Amino acid sequence: MNIGETIAEHPKTTAAIVIVGVLVLYLLFAGGGTQATSGSDMTSTEVQAATDAYTAQLQAQTQTAQYGAALQSQQEGDAAQLAQTQVAAQVTSEANNLQAGVDMATINAQEQDTALQYTLGAQVQEAGLAAQTQQDQIAANTTIQTTQTVANALVQQSQQQANVAMAGIQAQQAVATQSWFSKIFG
Repeated sequence: MNIGETIAEHPKTTAAIVIVGVLVLYLLFAGGGTQATSGSDMTSTEVQAATDAYTAQLQAQTQTAQYGAALQSQQEGDAAQLAQTQVAAQVTSEANNLQAGVDMATINAQEQDTALQYTLGAQVQEAGLAAQTQQDQIAANTTIQTTQTVANALVQQSQQQANVAMAGIQAQQAVATQSWFSKIFG
C-alpha cells in the first residue's frame, strides 16, 4: 500500500493522525521538564529514546492509516451492499407493480367479458321476445284475416242464397201474376 495514495484518499483520517502524532511528540519532548538542552547535550540514550518514540509514532500512524483504510473499505463495501439491496428491492417493487398491473388488467378484462356476456344475453333474449311478439302478431293477423275471409264468404254465400231465394220468390210471383193464356203458351 502506498502511503501517499492513502493520504490522498483519506484526508480527514490523515489530518487526525498528524494531530495525534504532534501531540504525542509534544508530550514526549515536553515531559523532560523545564530543562533546556541543546542538541549537543543530549545523550545517546535520549536520542535513542526520541528515535524509538518517533519510530513508534510512525508505526502508530501507519497502523492508524491501515485501520482507516480498512474502515473506509468496509464502509464502501457496506455502501455497495446497501446499494445492491436497494436495487434488488426496487426491482422487486417494480416487478410487483407490473404484476399488479397485469392482475388488474386481467380483472378488468374478465369484468368486461362478463358484462358483455350479460349484455349479449339480454340482447338475444330481447330479440327472441321481439321475434315471438312478431310471430304472435302475424298469427293474430292471419287468424283475423282468415276469420274475415270466412265471414265474408259466409256473408256472400248467405247473400247468394238470399238472391236465389228472392229469384225463386219473384219467379213464383211472376208465374202467379201471369195470365193463364201466357202460362199455357208461354
